[in-house]
Amino acid sequence: MDNLLNMPREMGLKRSACSSKKQLKEYINKLNGKANLYTSLYSFRDKDANAPWKYDTSSAIIDRAWWDFDAGNNGGIEKVKSEVCVLLSRLAEMLESWLRVEGSISTNCSPVLLWAATSTDIYLAIKD
Repeated sequence: MDNLLNMPREMGLKRSACSSKKQLKEYINKLNGKANLYTSLYSFRDKDANAPWKYDTSSAIIDRAWWDFDAGNNGGIEKVKSEVCVLLSRLAEMLESWLRVEGSISTNCSPVLLWAATSTDIYLAIKD
């Protein structure tokens, strides 16, 4: 689970640089229960050459995907569940296809599907 939050990354509404898990933990402890907390989905490889206080977005390490399904204007939670089923079916088809092509490494491959649900939202994330 430790590798789900690789560093460095950005945090907060102003996308401040966060270079360590200790720094992120301090941010969480300071604002948890008082305000919404934000962190970038991806970690970064490089600082921005022209703005060294932030990260170069072209160096983002894109190693995961995130889907946020909201109930509300687009329908209720049953519509969200239906959309999640469609997504999971499509992902399963893609994974099966990929495993057929890359069959020799299928036993070493274990993408992680993370999910969370509330009464109005379902969140999904896949980590390679």
